[in-house]
Amino acid sequence: MKGFGIKIKILAGLSALLIIAVSSNLFFTNALLTSDKKAYIFENILTSTEGLKKTIQDQIQESFIQIESYVLLSQQSGKAWIELFEKQNNIAAFSFKLDESSVRKTFHKTLFANKPEGFALKVSKLIEEVSETDEEGISVRKIPEENLLLAQFRQGNKNLSLILVMDTLLNRISNDLVFSYIIATDAGEILWQTGEEKTNKLILSRNTGNKNDLTQEIKFGDEGFLVSSVHLPISSMKIISFISTKKAYSIVSALNFKTMAFGLILIGAALVAGLFFSIRLTKPIRSLMENAQFIADGNFEHKVEIKTKDELFVLGEKFNFMSEKIFNLLKEKEVIIDELRDANVKIEDYSKNLEKMVEERTAELKSANDFIQAMIDSLDQGLFVFDKDLKCSSIYTKACENLFNRSPANSDYMSVLQLDEDQRVKIEKWADILFSEMIPFESASMLGPKEKVFGKNVTDDDYKMLKLHYHPMRDDEQKISNVVVVATDKTAEMRAIEENKKKERYVEMIFKILGSKKQFISFTQEVEDFILSLDDILQSSPPRLDEAMLVYHSLNGGFGMYGVDFMVELARECEQFVVDLKKDFVESDSVKEKLLLDRDRLKEAYSQFKQEIFTALSIHSDQVEIDQALLMYVNDLVQESNERELKYIFSEKIMKVPVEELLTPYKELLSSLAIKLDKEFSPLKIINGETRVDPDKFQEFFAMLVHLFRNCADHGIEPPSTRDELGKNPSGTIAVQAMLDEEGRKLKLIIEDDGAGINPERIRKKLFENNPENEAAFSESDQEIIYHIFDQDFSTAEQVTSISGRGVGMSAIKDLVEKMGGQLHIESQVGVGSKFIFELPT
Repeated sequence: MKGFGIKIKILAGLSALLIIAVSSNLFFTNALLTSDKKAYIFENILTSTEGLKKTIQDQIQESFIQIESYVLLSQQSGKAWIELFEKQNNIAAFSFKLDESSVRKTFHKTLFANKPEGFALKVSKLIEEVSETDEEGISVRKIPEENLLLAQFRQGNKNLSLILVMDTLLNRISNDLVFSYIIATDAGEILWQTGEEKTNKLILSRNTGNKNDLTQEIKFGDEGFLVSSVHLPISSMKIISFISTKKAYSIVSALNFKTMAFGLILIGAALVAGLFFSIRLTKPIRSLMENAQFIADGNFEHKVEIKTKDELFVLGEKFNFMSEKIFNLLKEKEVIIDELRDANVKIEDYSKNLEKMVEERTAELKSANDFIQAMIDSLDQGLFVFDKDLKCSSIYTKACENLFNRSPANSDYMSVLQLDEDQRVKIEKWADILFSEMIPFESASMLGPKEKVFGKNVTDDDYKMLKLHYHPMRDDEQKISNVVVVATDKTAEMRAIEENKKKERYVEMIFKILGSKKQFISFTQEVEDFILSLDDILQSSPPRLDEAMLVYHSLNGGFGMYGVDFMVELARECEQFVVDLKKDFVESDSVKEKLLLDRDRLKEAYSQFKQEIFTALSIHSDQVEIDQALLMYVNDLVQESNERELKYIFSEKIMKVPVEELLTPYKELLSSLAIKLDKEFSPLKIINGETRVDPDKFQEFFAMLVHLFRNCADHGIEPPSTRDELGKNPSGTIAVQAMLDEEGRKLKLIIEDDGAGINPERIRKKLFENNPENEAAFSESDQEIIYHIFDQDFSTAEQVTSISGRGVGMSAIKDLVEKMGGQLHIESQVGVGSKFIFELPT
């Protein structure tokens, strides 16, 4: 209604509201009255039909009871009963069998005497038809062309007939002007009816075959009827009463008409009232509009006059006040315009000198900027700035180019720090946290890169280590707009620390060697034998890689026991090359050259190390050393003598050493492994350590035990937290027990731990992974399968470490024991620990 005035809108809105209200009231009232009226009519029509049903049934039953009495009288009192029978005007005739050969029939002569000619014949014919059937019970038929019904009862030898006069029987409803009635048989024959025959047949057709009492609404085209139907089971009849919906709802239609008339009158009255009030409302508004036009034309003298004392009057007063206020403001505006003219003249004068002032200020800023840039470039620290998108600005210090080997200007954070692309998602999430300040900046900055390292080893020339710190730059709203990265070069400091550690490790190595000097000297002899064996192993065609790997692995473990780190690293490099070579070996000159080159590097490094250490040992040695050849010569002389005691003392006290002396290096090894593995070990427990053995015969065996001690520490003993949960002492225990048999010909050495034990299922799983066709994984018992830990290249470790995981050391122990003619046994229980039992001939 955009183009209509307020008056039209008020009248239209009021009319729509009233129409909706009247229509809704009319709709719901009509629905309620119609529903109520239908229920009322159904109740009345059903009551009327039920009453008629009862009347007809009672009349039929009463008449037949009376006829029964006549039958009895006719059998007992001769003809006296006929006089009584003639007095009944509704009994047509009755008949019954006296015996199989005779039938007594009696007709009501008086009743037939008053009827037209042929009436008696019709009745007799109907009676004869029923008599000829064998069906028992009551049947009702209409006498043709008569308003009479013939009811007949047949039971056994009795056949009773009763004439019902419909007008007399139905006198109570014959003059009913409201409802129409139909009495019909179950087969659909109309016995009696009121109303139009065509309508009656239509209604009867909807009820034929239905023997239930019901009420329903029936429609034929536009015409509808409310119908009630009841069934008379005693006479196979039904009574139907009905009324047209038009007649039934006539009073509802009248009420609807009156309601509509009242609604129209109400709408008309409302429109008149609305017109009156709309005129009262729009007249002041029109006055306000006219005055607004006067103000628009510059006429502020005209005033709005509103006579009503309501909100419109207040609006008019406010409008007059506004007009006066605008008038005063315009006057003040003229004064301001004059002042602006004067100010404009001054601005023109100032603008003439502005260019010169800008040039002077620019020169000052350039000078200050050059000074600041010089100061920044003189800093040793690298400074650069990045935003929330990790984009770096052009502001950075000259040191950044030296520290990062590139300029941060217009680059991004990832490129400056030379981070891998797979770290981008992590860095972007960190930047979101940093700039959103979901947590304090100081805490968020700790989540990002704290340092940048170039190169692998501190000793490398290209090694560089930078410490990174972050500082926020905030805008006027105190939100982080940029982040300043401060990079400090810590390379010299790290090299100094590494050098200090190197010296500490060297001192520690010296102390370890001094603590087991004799064993170390024996170890050096083994090293020389190992290196010498490499000549034959690597020169063969093809090279015997398994043996080479075992040599390097043993050297790795042996040097590690004494803390000779650089030799451990060199042996590990040589071992790793052999391991990689085994995976895809192709014999060639270049491969053999590399193998021999690694051997020479190891040999040269060991030679320098031995010279340096042996010099130190000779300076600090407090032992008397005897040449090995001389010692053997003396031993031969003693053995040739006849002095039994001398032989015994020389053999036991000089040629043999206590087992504990050979196991001493492993005490320090466990302490070192505890630090590397972050575990706790009790001091190595040695039982019967005074048992003496020939060092020349057992030196290689005791040196080879380094692999077993490493496996016990790495795989056997659990972490302290796990042991605590299992109720064990947080510190794991490894114990060694030595004993000789009675004849002294066999050494029994038992090494046991209280760790996790050997899990047979893990070994089965690993065997199946390595070779799915290996039947041992399924056929061997738990006790048998655990011996596979001594197989070549077998390991249950998830990853290879510098301590264990190659699957080489344990197989080397087994091979050596068998070479010495000894035996090896294992006893293990999951969660309790493992026991390794060696039996070696002396």
